[in-house]
Parts: sequence; structure tokens; C-alpha cells
Amino acid sequence: MHRLLFGIVAIGLVLSIYFGFCYYIFLRGWQALPKISLLRSLYIAIFLLLVLSFFAGMIFEHQLPFKVSGDLQVIGVSWMISMVYIFIFLIFFDLLRLANHFWGIFPAIITAHYLKVKIMAFIIVLASIIIAFFIGYLRFSNPQTTVLQLSIPKHAGELKELKIAVASDLHLGDVVRKERLKKFVGKIEGLHPDMILLAGDVIDRNIKPVVQQNMSEELRKLKAPLGVYAITGNHEHYGNVEKSCAYLQQSGITVLRDTAIKIKNSLYLIGRDDLSNKHRQSLHHLTENLDPALPLILLDHQPRNLKEAISNHIDLQLSGHTHDGQVWPFNLIIHSIYEDGYGYLRKDNTQFYVTSGLGLWGAPFRIGTKSEVVLIKLRFK
Repeated sequence: MHRLLFGIVAIGLVLSIYFGFCYYIFLRGWQALPKISLLRSLYIAIFLLLVLSFFAGMIFEHQLPFKVSGDLQVIGVSWMISMVYIFIFLIFFDLLRLANHFWGIFPAIITAHYLKVKIMAFIIVLASIIIAFFIGYLRFSNPQTTVLQLSIPKHAGELKELKIAVASDLHLGDVVRKERLKKFVGKIEGLHPDMILLAGDVIDRNIKPVVQQNMSEELRKLKAPLGVYAITGNHEHYGNVEKSCAYLQQSGITVLRDTAIKIKNSLYLIGRDDLSNKHRQSLHHLTENLDPALPLILLDHQPRNLKEAISNHIDLQLSGHTHDGQVWPFNLIIHSIYEDGYGYLRKDNTQFYVTSGLGLWGAPFRIGTKSEVVLIKLRFK
């Protein structure tokens, strides 16, 4: 009962903040517009579409075609990103106005044409956001390959080197669709890896649009001599995790949920169920019967509690989840929350890599971050 009440209060608080920011931005835009009824009516209609589209896409996703619900979510999340940038601009303009109020810093040409200046500022803000989104879309549409040269000081049987392709956070569904997945698969297969690892959030919550688009046809094209493996992320758990895992298995991908397997009698690959499962097994339980003389590679979607991997003698942990914030300035927040929010980290004898992900959530933009496939060239003793 207390947990339910806390959830209701938290949701109410988030919505209050969201609509409060929307009202503030609406009011400032309204003040900048000339008093033309048709223009202001159009402004109201567009603003309502932006503010409510995300909720419409989420609430009616099972009733609407996946393209419609997906497009509504893209519009809504794009608006949420825009809100951050608009708010930054407004704070900047307000500081200028405040400075002018006390010290009269505006030249006569501005004060004499104040209405035109406000309209020009409105256009500049809008154009800046459009340019940022255009660049962000190009960055998402052209994922990079990040190459890591790593070594583990252990014998790995007959293996001396191993090429591992790591992709995380594909978020397949009504936003990241089949045509995008086809490019992802081509990118991964073009690396000719010995092993492919998908580090969670392969499916974005709702399995329905994945099935409708027959994405299994593309997933089956992922091939590697030592296998294709995936773990669950929080988004699989937001939906029907059992159906999502079954779909991946049917697509030729081995799903590891609190499972450790030995590959070619040379190394262990350990896949943890996502942290969303409060009853997932401890890493100690998963590793206690493994031969510590062999390399231990861990897939764990959320890069939390890194000490657990260190204390259980993991050699290499691979994670995703953070998207490196996906768009600025959220990457700054991510780096303040996580010990390793993105990239490579070594602590004691354990190496960590947190990928920014190949796909993304909500809207197809990478502003200040990148989409990536990671190619690890791993050497053994």
C-alpha cells in the first residue's frame, strides 16, 4: 500500500513538473508572437500536439498501428528534448532582460524594435533546435565502430585471440523498425566477429511491433562461429520478458538469464538477468563453481555495483543501458550517477566497458553522443 501511494505521488510530481515547464514555455512563446489570431490559434494547436503526443502514443499503442504510435512517441520525446534546450535559451534571455532592467545594456536599435527582436529570438531558438536534431539524426543513422584492444592474463585453451562484437540497446519496436535493424545487422556482420554479444534492451518493451514486422528474419542473419548471445535489459522486463526471450531464442539467439556457459573449453560467458528482476541470482552464485583459471566474461545490462564483479574475479564486464545520456546535457548527468557511465574502465584485475548502444529510446537523435558497435580484439596469455 505504501509503495503504491509512493508511486502515485512520484508520478503526480513528475507530471506536475512536466506540465509546469510546458506552461512556462508556452507563455513565453505566446508573448513573443504578434497578436494575429490565426497565428496564435496555430501555435496553440501545435503546442497541444507536442505536449500530449507522447502520452497518446504510449496509452493507445495497442490500439494504433505501430507506425502511428511510434511516430507519436518520437514527436513527444523530441518535444521533451526540445524543452530542455528552450528552457536554457529562455534562462539566457531572462538574464539579459534582467541585466538590461538594472544596467540598460540593450542598445537603442533593440529597444526601438523590441517586438521584431522577440520574433527574431523565437526564430533563432527554433532554427538552432532543428539544426541540432538534424545533426543528431545523422549521428544516429551512421553508427561508429569502436575498436578495443584488450588482453586477459589467463590461458584460454586453444584460443589465443578472440574478436567479439558487442551491441546493446537496440530497442527494437515501433520506433527502431525493421529497416533500421537491417542496417544494424549488416554493420555487425561486416566486422566478421568470432562471437556476437547483445547486452540487453534488444526489444523495446512491447513485443507486438517486433512480431508484426517479422524482425526475426533479420535477427537470424546474425551469425558467428562461437555463437550469438543476448541478455535481458530493463525494457524487456517493462513488457513481457518471457515472450521477448522466447522470440530471441526462436531467432537463433541464445538468451542467458542468470546463466554461465563454457565456450570451447576455453572461457566462461556469464549472462545476468537484468537488475529489474529483484530475485535474480547473485554473481557469487553464478561463479562459485566455475574454474577461476579460465577467463570470465560477464554480460550485465546495467553497470551498477561494479565492486561485485571485482570481488567475484570477473575479467571483463560488458554493459549498456546508459546510452551515454543519448543527448546533451543528459550525458553529464549519466557521468555523475555512474562510476562508469560510458567507455572503458579498469579496476584492480577487472576490466569494464559500457557501450553507448547501437539503438536508442524515444527519438532518433544523438546530440553530443554516438551510436556504436564495439569490436573487442581480445588476447589471452
